[in-house]
Amino acid sequence: MEGGAAAATPTALPYYVAFSQLLGLTLVAMTGAWLGLYRGGIAWESDLQFNAHPLCMVIGLIFLQGNALLVYRVFRNEAKRTTKVLHGLLHIFALVIALVGEFPGAAFPATCLPLQAWWRCSTTTGRRATLTCTAYTAGAGS
Repeated sequence: MEGGAAAATPTALPYYVAFSQLLGLTLVAMTGAWLGLYRGGIAWESDLQFNAHPLCMVIGLIFLQGNALLVYRVFRNEAKRTTKVLHGLLHIFALVIALVGEFPGAAFPATCLPLQAWWRCSTTTGRRATLTCTAYTAGAGS
């Protein structure tokens, strides 16, 4: 349907998008407040470095990836190349922030001591990373 008329935008879409953005920002703010008030804050070079994990996961895997999915609905009348580039950039930023949150401020082997961390490291660097790289390559190639 590349050559057809532009699809009509639902009248309630701006309200749904505004609500989703408000909900996402509220979730990020509540996670930050929880970490600051009840978990002692966030630090890069102390015992608090692993408090960055929940905040980075919420920002990257919930907020930014949700926005990456909304790009195609919000910018439905823009050029397809523009929306694809924005969609890809948001996914790349989400991946980078999630990886920073996965291993905050420490060397890779030092974070993989407990059994749960070994499982997390194997899935992050194994199948999921392979699928993510394959998806990025296929998306960039198309």
